[in-house]
Amino acid sequence: MHGIGRLVRWFPAALLAATLLLLGGAATQGATDAVVRPAFPPVSEVGTALVLLGLALMVAEAFLPSFGVVGVTGIAALSVGLLLIFDTPMPDLGLPWPAIVAIAVAALAVLLFAFLLIWRAYRRPVVTGEPALIERTGHVVSWHGNHGQVHVHGENWRAQSDTHLKAGQTVRVVARDELVLIVAPLLSSSPQR
Repeated sequence: MHGIGRLVRWFPAALLAATLLLLGGAATQGATDAVVRPAFPPVSEVGTALVLLGLALMVAEAFLPSFGVVGVTGIAALSVGLLLIFDTPMPDLGLPWPAIVAIAVAALAVLLFAFLLIWRAYRRPVVTGEPALIERTGHVVSWHGNHGQVHVHGENWRAQSDTHLKAGQTVRVVARDELVLIVAPLLSSSPQR
């Protein structure tokens, strides 16, 4: 998941850089000298600022609990910035609409894919920590008075109970007090979860 998160964070920037490089390569002039220079039209500061803002917002989405608002705003700013990035009176020298739509759709697809991964992870049951222990069943390893050792979730724990328990008896975890489980005898013989 760490590698996917890194991909989701840097994909929009890489896509924009690749697009600009491709457009620069396509706009090269047939120079007679050995140096080939791209013939970029004048670049608008507003368009550049919106593109950078859009990329920053999409990267910030990975770190902020904004439920997609920052990411979608970043995609919108990126799209508008790409429309305004080339400041020229001739419309043919700007970025073509299909390229802008493709970049916006690709960024939106990455954002939706990230949300799908987050949603799947959120729906999974808790498997560690206190929530995973509560209501688990186990058995008593040893018991003396109101405390002893129990085996729950593959581990031996110190335990306490209001009732006297016997070794081998099935118990249910009702709470946890730091490193001590509070257990109660299991009245029914339900299988261990």
